Amino acid sequence: MGANRWTKNATVSPVRRHPFGALALLGLLLGGCGDEYGAVTLSWQFVDRNGDRIYPGGLFDRGGFRRHACDMPGIGAEGPTRYDLGVQLEICDPGCMLGCEHPDCQIQPPVVFSCRTYRGADTEVPASDAPYRFTLRPVLDVELSGTRCVHPTPACFAVPGPRERTVEPGRMVDLQVYQIAIDVDPGSGEALDLEACGCA
Repeated sequence: MGANRWTKNATVSPVRRHPFGALALLGLLLGGCGDEYGAVTLSWQFVDRNGDRIYPGGLFDRGGFRRHACDMPGIGAEGPTRYDLGVQLEICDPGCMLGCEHPDCQIQPPVVFSCRTYRGADTEVPASDAPYRFTLRPVLDVELSGTRCVHPTPACFAVPGPRERTVEPGRMVDLQVYQIAIDVDPGSGEALDLEACGCA
């Protein structure tokens, strides 16, 4: 699969998966674990190759406005299919000699946020005096093949680079907005070439 990563250890906890639930519980979680953990919040936006919004706030490929990034049109090795587009947040120690791709350098298993949200929070990040490296990756769940593809090729997705932040105990870090560009034009009815992305 080249540069692509297929993940089995990524998790979606009930608290982390729902952005509003996570933010509502933020005070309770930080209050109970203030000496050990901090919290991280983030949001993201998918745009097409022209910079026009897909989600949130973009046009649906079948008409109307898109309420989520689920059920997106794609072309796989076996023909037309649909895929759900979410994101994965990876937190690692940038000083780890094995590199951030290695699980031993990751602070905890990556967290996946579903196609039905554009913001989220990780409320259980171990506090540290040194900065962590935060990397956001697209996650495609392909209907026809039943596979999950993480970090498709740069030719299909342009993703902002990693950000480094220090997580202090009992404090919240805002990673702000990530804009992820997809090499597709939904307005013309174009479907994403999943095979070219390494995700077929």
